[in-house]
Parts: sequence; C-alpha cells; structure tokens
Amino acid sequence: MRLRIALVALCMCAPALAAQGIAERCDTIVDDRDRAPTLYGDLPVDTIALESLPPTTYSPNGVVTCRILVGGLSQPAVLYRREDGTDGAYTYSIQYSRRASGTVKATVSGETLWVFDCAVDAITDARSCLLSRDDLYIHYYGDDTWIVGVGTSHMPGTTVLLRIDDDPALSAPEPLGFEGEEAASIVARLMQGPRIRTRYARFPSGVPESDFRADAFPLAVKIMRWVFDHLRPL
Repeated sequence: MRLRIALVALCMCAPALAAQGIAERCDTIVDDRDRAPTLYGDLPVDTIALESLPPTTYSPNGVVTCRILVGGLSQPAVLYRREDGTDGAYTYSIQYSRRASGTVKATVSGETLWVFDCAVDAITDARSCLLSRDDLYIHYYGDDTWIVGVGTSHMPGTTVLLRIDDDPALSAPEPLGFEGEEAASIVARLMQGPRIRTRYARFPSGVPESDFRADAFPLAVKIMRWVFDHLRPL
C-alpha cells in the first residue's frame, strides 16, 4: 500500500474526506479549507465531481495529488485530482474535476508534446476527447472514430493542408477537416512518429504553418483512450 499523506489536520476534515471516498483515491490531499477553518471547515466537497473520478490510476506508479479549492461560502468546495507519472522517456499528467485534461511531455527538455481534453456531454452522455499539438487537432469519439483538423478560426471557403513525411499533402475543406477512413488512416500513420507539416488560411488574415515530429503520439493516444474509457456521466 502506498504512503498516503493528508494535509487536513487544522480543520479536522479527514473523517469527512474518508467518508466521501476522497482519501483512498489520493496520495496527497491539499485542502484549501485549512486556510480559514472557522469559515470553511464545515464546507462540503462537491461529490458530483467525485463521482466522475476513475477508481484507479493510469499507471501503477502514478502519484495522485488531490486539491480541494474553495470558491466561497455559498457553494461547495471543488475537488481537483491530478495524476503525475513517467512512461519511458516521457512524463504525463492527468487532471480531473468535472472533465479531464492532461499533457505528455519530454522528460529531459520538459517540452509539452501533446495536450488532451475529454468530457461527457451533459445532454446525451456521449464522450469525446480532443488531442492536439501546434495546429493539429485530433478528435476521438470511441470505436476508432476520429476527425482530424488543422487550425482554428478559418477563412471561410478555404481548405486545410496536412503533409506526413514526404507524402503528397492531403487537403480537406475547413472547418471540419478529415473524417472517416481518411482520418483513421492519418492517425495510424501518426503512430509511426513521422514528420508533420500543416497549413491553413486564418480569418481575417494570415496563413499559419506548423512543422514537428509526432514524438510520443502512441503514448498520448494510449493515455487519452484510457481517460475516455474511464469517463462517467455526471
């Protein structure tokens, strides 16, 4: 069993946290209610956010930090849960509250390689994730369903361009981008870590370009899919 540290002594909130199922999901708890225990000591924690948290970690070696943030006396405190860990030459971070987001970084340089954000639709309970780097945006909807886009705030009526290694550039109409089998094929190619170049026309002016290698893409997709599979409706 991993060592668990709870920084909750001042307001004596530890029993309440345990009763709500928070303590056993965190290696460390930073409780902002401790700053003014006479004001915030009895403030409840948002249990709806707690229900959205996965019961496990992405990695057995992941370290989980929970922080309970106070927004005021008229509303419950909000629980944020963050898992940090390493996987080979990369570090990752997964943050949860009422949705999930995270990053994959190069361990040595600290450069952020990929960013993702996942959520559950409040009306349909449909899950979705967005994985991005520079001007490349990859939408995931489960069951190997993808949409690959380039850029934001497009000039109406233009096309976006995506080139993988030295292959001929692919084009698609703005703003949606590449769908169906073509999108799935692009994702499969990115798994090989190729060079990526993008270009699009931005409204009201400008033609941004990006050029990078898809390093750590398989890891980013693996973590994103794990988060997707563990998202639960609120």
